[in-house]
Amino acid sequence: TLRGDATAPRTSVVVSSNLRRAAQTAALAFQHRLRGGEAVRVLSCLQEISNNVDAVALAPPGAAPDLPRVPAPLRGPGAFDGAGNLGTKPPRGDGRRRLEAFCAYALAADEGCVVAVGHSLWFRSFFDEFLPSDAAHVARVAKIRNGGVVACDLESRLLPSGVPVFSIPPASVAEIHLGFDVDKLPGRARRGSPAARPLVGVPPARSVVL
Repeated sequence: TLRGDATAPRTSVVVSSNLRRAAQTAALAFQHRLRGGEAVRVLSCLQEISNNVDAVALAPPGAAPDLPRVPAPLRGPGAFDGAGNLGTKPPRGDGRRRLEAFCAYALAADEGCVVAVGHSLWFRSFFDEFLPSDAAHVARVAKIRNGGVVACDLESRLLPSGVPVFSIPPASVAEIHLGFDVDKLPGRARRGSPAARPLVGVPPARSVVL
């Protein structure tokens, strides 16, 4: 899923925040896929949840971030698809809406797995928002380590009103590489807490790799 295979049907897609540092990480981490002709899709809904200056996107709507420190073959025409970049978030933007917009995108993707390259606070907010409210899980309180990879299933149900409700089954959260930075948590939280039982009767719709 992470490596991709040009000789087989594509089963995953790589998406990135519209911030330069995330796009640069995507270019270097998935250069084998870019060299094979695949494009990283830039999504403004993955933009970091922060008011700090380093969370402001410089790339205009419809464009990919400028990556001067990335080798030319990895940032040339076709390497990044900026169609999903709506520009930087408004000063008083709603982070929850961006989280939900990503969920809607992931569930509508033709590929069975979405590989998202983004930011630690965004990912922690993602888990905190969509894990069941009674799930005591380390993903709610610990950030993913720098360079870490975590996977989970993402599910959706419609309320009688037609409004979608997104959820992450706690048992589906898997630390693939490095995982969560529990070293920075207080002692009690560092020991970990059991995940709540997974949702019943809702088949997984998409896998998400963060």
